[in-house]
Amino acid sequence: MLRDTYWAGWTGILYAGPIQRLFSRVAQVVPVDVDRAAGTSIALGGAVLARGQNLAWFPEGALSPDGTLQPFHAGVGVVVQQHAVPIVPVLIEGSFACWPIGRRFPPRLGPISVTF
Repeated sequence: MLRDTYWAGWTGILYAGPIQRLFSRVAQVVPVDVDRAAGTSIALGGAVLARGQNLAWFPEGALSPDGTLQPFHAGVGVVVQQHAVPIVPVLIEGSFACWPIGRRFPPRLGPISVTF
């Protein structure tokens, strides 16, 4: 199942240099750039779904600066509106306490829960 799963990722980080691009290709990251190529990002996400593969897309678009749920961006909504696929909402709790914005590496161990 993991081989059939693609991840939406911001180009500003995941495609910024040759090492990041290599990692993104190996990890099957679909480039998302809401500032310059939103239509292309939506089309690429749609192509993944059209092939019957899985797409993990975080609708907030970025890490939360304070750990709270942020407003959703429309991109993933447009993708799923165009493709009749099941959607599995996921809640991830505890990750901000373990890896807050500004830390390069996860400095703390702590409980993280994932609810489907």
